[in-house]
Amino acid sequence: MNKFNKLAIFAAITLSAVACSQNDEPMAQTDHFPADGVIRVAADVNKPQTRAGMTTDNLSDFFMYVENPLETTGKYTYFVKIKKDGGVWKSYNPQGDSEIAQGLTASEKVMLWQNKMNPVNVTAFRIPNNVVASTWAQEHKISIEKDQTQQENMEKSDILYMLKKSINPATDLTVEGKMKVQLDHFFAKLNLTLKLGTEFNLQPGGTTSNIIEEVRVCGTSTDVMWELDKPVMTNNFTKPDDIRPFAANYTAGEADTKMAEAKYECIFIPQSVPNTYANAGTPMVLPPNFLINIKIGGKTYAWESKNTLQFTHNTQYNLTLNVGKDAITLGGFSILPWGDGGSADIETE
Repeated sequence: MNKFNKLAIFAAITLSAVACSQNDEPMAQTDHFPADGVIRVAADVNKPQTRAGMTTDNLSDFFMYVENPLETTGKYTYFVKIKKDGGVWKSYNPQGDSEIAQGLTASEKVMLWQNKMNPVNVTAFRIPNNVVASTWAQEHKISIEKDQTQQENMEKSDILYMLKKSINPATDLTVEGKMKVQLDHFFAKLNLTLKLGTEFNLQPGGTTSNIIEEVRVCGTSTDVMWELDKPVMTNNFTKPDDIRPFAANYTAGEADTKMAEAKYECIFIPQSVPNTYANAGTPMVLPPNFLINIKIGGKTYAWESKNTLQFTHNTQYNLTLNVGKDAITLGGFSILPWGDGGSADIETE
């Protein structure tokens, strides 16, 4: 059975600056608190190590909940949609379905710090194509695209999330006086490498172009109910379905010396597979194992994990399969953080 090494990354960044007085007095910390008391945002996405998915460059909006735990009346607590306007992040009142359908312009919402000493709790998330109102913490149906062959569909499937974090305006603001929002990739990602046996190079037409007609990643649920203020999804999954991944890169093979190599990527919901929490339908059937189906020349090849796999948040899984004319063998299986960082291997039989 696979044994996963749990991987956790903790990063803490403290920004500080010093200034000298004209009298050469001891240095003091520079005050980055904005003079007008307005909460402004600087947003960033943990950089993906692979091709497709959300990045800082293509992020255009996200939701943010700012809670002032010291103000009992609810003043200085906000739920807003943050949008990029002319390269600047601005906050707006979230719109409902009817407002969006009518094409009404969202109204800007100015957020204020209570003072420069009181910290606030901040939660941020990006859920594409979802309308999230003031009842944001309730359950929402979250889905990934089943057809991820187009890069835009991968971006639609890439949910970003910042766990509730305490931000102190006295110490945690950037040098521009902004609140730093660091978004992580909330889902899991599969980087699939298919190495084609050299016998395919010797067939008519060879492997100059990709001879793989279709790839399907099977056995994971593609929908789940999620309470957005909780960092885990544990139940209320839909019946498992197939995902068609994005073709990221292809390298041709050569004669009997070099295997052709095709790389694919897809985003999926973190879960255990077989997923015993999934709705198996009527009549009830056992949840399926994790399965990769590959179609070449009208023939379907399959690799199936006989073990339970645990896929976790903000994690990439690198799976390499060797595809021969008669069988598929496992070439390697490892995990690493989705953003920049180290890596760790999974043991496989």
